[in-house]
Amino acid sequence: MLPERGAFGGFCNYGVFWVEGKDAETGKKKLRKLYAVSEAAAARGAVAAGCVAPFTMRAERLGPPTEKQLGYLRDLGVEVPEDCTQVDASALIRRAESANAEDPTPGLLAYAEDCWVCFSRLSCEAELLERMVAQLFQRERSILFAHAVCAHVNGARLGDPRADERFPAFERFAGEAAEDPALWKSIEQRPAWEYLTPGHNTKAYKAALRCL
Repeated sequence: MLPERGAFGGFCNYGVFWVEGKDAETGKKKLRKLYAVSEAAAARGAVAAGCVAPFTMRAERLGPPTEKQLGYLRDLGVEVPEDCTQVDASALIRRAESANAEDPTPGLLAYAEDCWVCFSRLSCEAELLERMVAQLFQRERSILFAHAVCAHVNGARLGDPRADERFPAFERFAGEAAEDPALWKSIEQRPAWEYLTPGHNTKAYKAALRCL
């Protein structure tokens, strides 16, 4: 069964936003191309990129698959859904090439959505985690890492950290990371695959374990 289609076409939860505002330093008009899940997320991205409101913005859907992608998917025997985007096609290729292409849990998907992470709903768990690790802000990423350590210790899958009874402990860990640059650096250095199989000898892992 195919997942829900995105608001911008295809199965991605995001689109391309062309955002125009003023440069925070020069006051001159500044145009930015941003990938975002909504106008609010695009505005936040524009501010982070050095623009100030008021903004004018135009949204576009992501581009269609390339001929090379379509040919490769045919060779792999993968059926391409109608209205697929280039990003969706990449997700399908990743799934077909992966030895372990588990679907993300509904909880992990919900956390990613609510944190405004841009991804294709055709992504496998590993790819979704890569996008989350790359895009989450410090607090949300720290919470996810603590949840990952807890899930690993208990032999559970990653879900929505907010639904876990140990969520207050995850928040404490995020608070420690915000106050300890060395701890945050250790979290930043953890690749996405360590959220599935955390390394035990890192500062981040040991600190998360103490919080649980």
